[in-house]
Amino acid sequence: MPVRRNFVTICCPDAATLQHVLRFDDGVLGRIAGISDTDALERFHSCPDAFHCVVEESDANSAGEGKAVHGFFILLPLTSGCVDRLRARAITSSRQICALDLATSEAPAGLYLSVVCARGRFARVAVIAGCMDAVGTWYRTKGVQVLFVRAATEEGAHMLTRMTNEVFNADRTIHEVNLSAYDAVLRFRRA
Repeated sequence: MPVRRNFVTICCPDAATLQHVLRFDDGVLGRIAGISDTDALERFHSCPDAFHCVVEESDANSAGEGKAVHGFFILLPLTSGCVDRLRARAITSSRQICALDLATSEAPAGLYLSVVCARGRFARVAVIAGCMDAVGTWYRTKGVQVLFVRAATEEGAHMLTRMTNEVFNADRTIHEVNLSAYDAVLRFRRA
């Protein structure tokens, strides 16, 4: 019987941990999202809070860099210009979102869920809960009403299905989700 491990989701704390994200599952970030290591580092330096990692609870608050990663997701805060281009279908994947599209000094006009990935049942539960909590926090504290998603993994599709009660498939199509329609779910997620 597998031992239950306690996982938590934290913002990626440092560049060494980001390297674990980039190497996670043989470079799934590059394979699924088509994001190069250079682009990921640029995004991380522009908007470090966009990168979330699933780590063991005992490792979450420990000192030192380079925490072992068991899953991750990237939730990009977007400028209004980027939201407009997504709605016009001028952007068809996250690799087309550049640093200038990230709302780093202004309230975001929307969010883009770039990648959701985890290894193992308990890590998948933690990554889905962490993603829903992060989206709920943006909704509650910043009034973000729009989430763009491109479910490329089963974890991402499952999280979206849980949040919306609509069936999503890992079809790599960008969907716009009106978060206010899910107020009851998002408002009561933990802060």
